[in-house]
Amino acid sequence: MKENSDLHVGMKLYREIHKRGFAPEIKEYTISKIARKYIYLSENDRYPIDKTSLTFTDPAYSQNNFKLYRSENEIKDMWETNRLFNKIKASFNGYYVPNDLNLEKLRQIDKILSV
Repeated sequence: MKENSDLHVGMKLYREIHKRGFAPEIKEYTISKIARKYIYLSENDRYPIDKTSLTFTDPAYSQNNFKLYRSENEIKDMWETNRLFNKIKASFNGYYVPNDLNLEKLRQIDKILSV
């Protein structure tokens, strides 16, 4: 995988936070240190984040694993993709819906179904 060479100290990264019973939210983090293999965040430097995938993997407890994104829009687009896919899938009640559709195709299908 290609290394993220454009990462720098002070750069903002974003994380999707899920809490039981609440809507998901987006939290902003700042890179405080960049090492050879990992980056560290100023808000919580105990998590070594892999530079290539921007993920933290806890070997002891997988529910602590998370991924960082470069912008809030990446997360919001992912949310919209999931919402549209589930809406379209429910419209076809049991029929196969390909899950490799990009966001633009899902928007077009939703527009057709909404007419």
